[in-house]
Amino acid sequence: MRRPAAAALVLLALAAPARAERQADRVIVRGDGFAFGVKEPPAWRADLGHASRFGAHVLFYQTKHALRGGATLIMVRLGTTAANDAAQDLQGDIDDYRKRFGGVVFRDLEVSHPEYRCVAKEFTVESHFHEYLTYVSPAPGRTERFAAALNTEAAASPEELEAYRAIVGSLVLLPPEPSR
Repeated sequence: MRRPAAAALVLLALAAPARAERQADRVIVRGDGFAFGVKEPPAWRADLGHASRFGAHVLFYQTKHALRGGATLIMVRLGTTAANDAAQDLQGDIDDYRKRFGGVVFRDLEVSHPEYRCVAKEFTVESHFHEYLTYVSPAPGRTERFAAALNTEAAASPEELEAYRAIVGSLVLLPPEPSR
């Protein structure tokens, strides 16, 4: 069964092509007018090549089976929004999921970032999918917002949640490359 993509990632336009470079302890993701850094957790692989297929800028997985829905996948995307209320956007996602999936259950999710504000929820339809969604707002008044989602068929393991939290906690917005 194909799992639904995370609400935040579906509602955003397809990701602009991105490229990456490795710098010290993080992957730098660059695209048209944006750049951000993220740390690759141990035993996880960062993948930009397949990311746009999932509406993301970078994917993380432990096995390529995740690309076919057979394993846990973590997706990260940087977008812009006119409304800078991540909690309101998350509530909109919750309302959308209630309409689309009658048996969906929502649980609070503890995710934090050392500098940025996070709002997060777990979306679950038992025996179908578990999605862990976090919006990360770099600064008040900024239009950029990260959306991170962990997508799996069963509840995420403690190790998967640890990797997800590490990814979210390592996100850093960087200045875009100057136009040539």
